[in-house]
Amino acid sequence: GPSNPSRTAYGSLKVIQPHAPFRLSWDLVGLSLVVMDAFLLPLSLSWDLSLIPDNEGGALLLFAFLTSLTYWCADVVMNFNTGIYQSGQLVIDRAAIMCHYVKGFLLFDLVLICIDIATFYATFSESAEQAEDSGSAVFRSIRTFRVLRAMRLLRLVKMSRLSAVIEEASVAAGRQWLLLVVAILK
Repeated sequence: GPSNPSRTAYGSLKVIQPHAPFRLSWDLVGLSLVVMDAFLLPLSLSWDLSLIPDNEGGALLLFAFLTSLTYWCADVVMNFNTGIYQSGQLVIDRAAIMCHYVKGFLLFDLVLICIDIATFYATFSESAEQAEDSGSAVFRSIRTFRVLRAMRLLRLVKMSRLSAVIEEASVAAGRQWLLLVVAILK
């Protein structure tokens, strides 16, 4: 209702606290996907491994790729529904959250998702197979496309947000000892 500022006019959808166990677990899943990409992506690019599930390796890469794509698409929605810290204060105002995300990582996230979708489309579209058969598979074989696929590793930059949330929550909760733990882990 109106007494709870974390609820919206759209019903009972609450703003997720950035330090809540669910959100921290969500971010840890994202971190594990980034680490997985950090290992699998260079391997798949170096040995030109395909996402086409014609063997166990291809099936594993396809599963990892689709899991990652699904997670990052859902993460955009999560980011629009997660409170933020500004100057040590928790902000749960939806307009401020949206503004912060739009000015911050939204474009970055959407570009990487588009790269993933283009990768999927280029791998599985009939036109890509026809283009390859005709010898003009420029989209799939140029180095630029490989570099764009490697840009998925830039998600490591976003993972610094996890430590920032822990630091802000620690200060807000008066638990500065967590700052020491975060500093050691860095």
